Amino acid sequence: MNIQDKSRLRKNRCNLMAIDPDQIKHHLIQEELFTPQQMDDLLLSQPTPKDRMGSLLTEMEEKGPNAYSAFRKVLLQFPPYKHLLDELDRTLVTATDEMDGAPLNQTDEPPAKNVSILIRGNDSSAVVSGSHSTITIVKR
Repeated sequence: MNIQDKSRLRKNRCNLMAIDPDQIKHHLIQEELFTPQQMDDLLLSQPTPKDRMGSLLTEMEEKGPNAYSAFRKVLLQFPPYKHLLDELDRTLVTATDEMDGAPLNQTDEPPAKNVSILIRGNDSSAVVSGSHSTITIVKR
């Protein structure tokens, strides 16, 4: 899950605790966010629905890049949770927000280092080379 989506979940965590995890668990399995065994382990380890939902949200943050959209898809299937989706969608996440003590970047990737670009060419073509790609431009 990218850090912007993690931030949205964290900023709405108290509101999301109103979700009954027992009601959505089969949908989360269907969306392949959790296996049946993971879901049972997660839900049986906590005494109350709020505790179970808190554990579920924490675990979801560690899922793959599609976890947030899959979670949204699950919530769409439950009309009583539509207002929670609206709140998630309205949540602004900016580059000045912090996640685990560090400013948010656009992705989980480290910021780019110095990049050098070499442009070689003549009247009919040019080659632009960088550290990760080469682009050839041809004049027709």
